[in-house]
Amino acid sequence: MKYTEAPEEYERKQDEKSLFIAGGITGCQNWQSELVKLLEDEKIVILNPRRKIFPDKPGIDKEQIIWEYNHLRKADAVSFWFPKETLCPITLYELGKQSNSDKPVFIGVHPEYKRKIDVEIQTALIRPEIKIVYSINDLAKQVKQWSKMEFKNPASTASMIVERNGKICYVKRKHEPYKGMLALPGGFLDYMKESLEKTAVRELDEETNLKTNPEDLELLMVNSSPDRDPRTHVIDHIFIVKNYKGIPKAGDDASELYWATLEETPRLAFDHNLVMERYKSWRNKRC
Repeated sequence: MKYTEAPEEYERKQDEKSLFIAGGITGCQNWQSELVKLLEDEKIVILNPRRKIFPDKPGIDKEQIIWEYNHLRKADAVSFWFPKETLCPITLYELGKQSNSDKPVFIGVHPEYKRKIDVEIQTALIRPEIKIVYSINDLAKQVKQWSKMEFKNPASTASMIVERNGKICYVKRKHEPYKGMLALPGGFLDYMKESLEKTAVRELDEETNLKTNPEDLELLMVNSSPDRDPRTHVIDHIFIVKNYKGIPKAGDDASELYWATLEETPRLAFDHNLVMERYKSWRNKRC
């Protein structure tokens, strides 16, 4: 387990799960330390808004609220504990917001919490799949189950359509899959480092030596079929390059460039023949 406590900042990392532990602070016993102790062997990052010492200084309330707001957004999941000592109005507000998100939410309520029935009814209406528990131990058990789940996210790629003098630019693939076949220039997004538009700009430069800018790209379509790439589930985003400059030259994963009219579209790798049919339709509507 890794641990981040307010006001320390947490920055998300690839393949790292984080949990924000929301719940009563003022006027409550330190139940957070009990929950943290129960989760100490899990491979997660705990984001704890409860400070060991809450300083008495101007602006501290605003600082705390902003920290909680930012880290609730960063967290992959949120757990809630409603103790018996207080009504926890801020926690109720946070629960309402998180219940309308798609994040995993875990809810624990002390049996003597005065708004227990409100939490139960509202949760049943908004997120009926959530099972409310009534002890810190049971709340920790739910989090442990989640921490051991493996989430597999699809990879993302950008592919580009470049047209010059009525001909489309294709690259001859240097590597598997589809080594030796023609395809649209493109490649994988660099996770957590760039947008898809920047991926398109970078890959176009690397494979064709052509330079463009994000504002000169227009998204034509997105292909997300799970079997479109033999390597893994890859979601491809196809951009039309409206403006570019440079002298075309094969590079990186492309062994050579090939230009062909739409009427002479060759057999292409992946689902790029379907892409060119869509592009042909888009182009005809523009004419």
